Amino acid sequence: MKLTEQRFNELSDAEGFYVAYPSGLGKSWNDFREDSKAYAGRNGVDDVGFISFLIDSAVSELNADPGRIYLTGISNGALMTHRASCQLSQKIAAIACVAGNFPYGMASVLSPSRPMPVLLINGTDDPLVPYNGGNITFGALVRGKVLSVADTVSFW
Repeated sequence: MKLTEQRFNELSDAEGFYVAYPSGLGKSWNDFREDSKAYAGRNGVDDVGFISFLIDSAVSELNADPGRIYLTGISNGALMTHRASCQLSQKIAAIACVAGNFPYGMASVLSPSRPMPVLLINGTDDPLVPYNGGNITFGALVRGKVLSVADTVSFW
């Protein structure tokens, strides 16, 4: 395995795969959390539609293999990866979520249409996303709530 050393584009060029780095509006994703500070959630941004459009564009314009579409994200991006994979499971082969448990309340509303290979990377000392679930806090601000890692694993 090659280390990318922050040169992921070089690795994708050498190995022959596409990579995209989308950014959510207002430096946030509408990832299902109740977070009044997140622009995307507060304004009802259709980030799932945006990700679906990116996937469709990669397949139609770049001839990307529709059976080999993978999503990954860290923190807010990981929570968005959980949401997108539930709503777009027919378009996504597998996901990897780093430091982002499943958003609280989402499991009762959304679920993937098929089994999904999932890699979860979490740490017990994460200062923002609680390993055992609960409120995501940033200083005194509560930025929504997540399930525990164990409950996230159980969901998937």
